[in-house]
Amino acid sequence: MSRGLTTEQRIAAKAPHRMVIALVDVHFSSGRLALALSPWDVSHSGVTYHRTGPLMKIEAAHESSKSFEGIVISMSGLDSSIMALAANEPYRGRLVRVLKAYVNPENGDLIGDPKVQFIGRVRSMPIAENNNECTVSLRAEHYEAELQRPAPLRLNNADQERLYPGDKGAEYADLLEDKVVVWPAREALMK
Repeated sequence: MSRGLTTEQRIAAKAPHRMVIALVDVHFSSGRLALALSPWDVSHSGVTYHRTGPLMKIEAAHESSKSFEGIVISMSGLDSSIMALAANEPYRGRLVRVLKAYVNPENGDLIGDPKVQFIGRVRSMPIAENNNECTVSLRAEHYEAELQRPAPLRLNNADQERLYPGDKGAEYADLLEDKVVVWPAREALMK
């Protein structure tokens, strides 16, 4: 997809030997976790994305026009500080972004700014351990999935009082719940 790409990025995308790197941003309350799916560290806009090489993989998101499936990022053999984040940090609902960066194969520099491929929120971060390695699987849900959920607020007096204490604007809303309203009234039609 060439939408939003610069001219240099379009040329790199059509090249027979193109290089593309996935950059992963996860925003925790203790700071930002920035990882690059590459054998070297990548710096962009003052952020250093630490190399993971083959230790990280991103599973393809299977989305359709009616659903937003999300994404799974698996990380193994990483620094113990990342394992501590998965075990101790409140991760649910944190912002996660996956960026696509085009790289010049001759010198390893980024071509233009990386483009956003996925934005979502972390749903879970299960840890799987065995004798040889420890794997953290970050499962993220696309941000548009939140738009498909019903709103948690209702038009009733309890929600109105919780949001605006002392407001009597929805005081009688509960009485209208089972009320049958016929419009226009039969009496109005007979006049």
